Amino acid sequence: MPRMRQLITLIAIARILTVDAHAQSALRPTVQIHFSAHQTCIVGDSDVSCDQVGNKLLALRIPLDADIHLTADTNSKASMLLPIFKSAKESLERAGYKVKRALVTSGAP
Repeated sequence: MPRMRQLITLIAIARILTVDAHAQSALRPTVQIHFSAHQTCIVGDSDVSCDQVGNKLLALRIPLDADIHLTADTNSKASMLLPIFKSAKESLERAGYKVKRALVTSGAP
């Protein structure tokens, strides 16, 4: 019987942690930053240099724990995306944002 009680306790703790994690992520804003064809970053309706994207988010009072998504057109060339991605990533880090994952996919060579 003690094992069953431990198992029930572990399941209850796992559910609490899962609910808490979902609640926390629901409170974080999501920001879309799109790489434009002319090698700038579009944040909302503003077109800014990618090396200034971190400062732009700070000016907009975007919290440092926001979920930030960097996007580009699927037909963008990787050779064009890499420098602006690196510039945006470094700008975000300088401003205090954490880059948790970095995944770049492109439909073009």
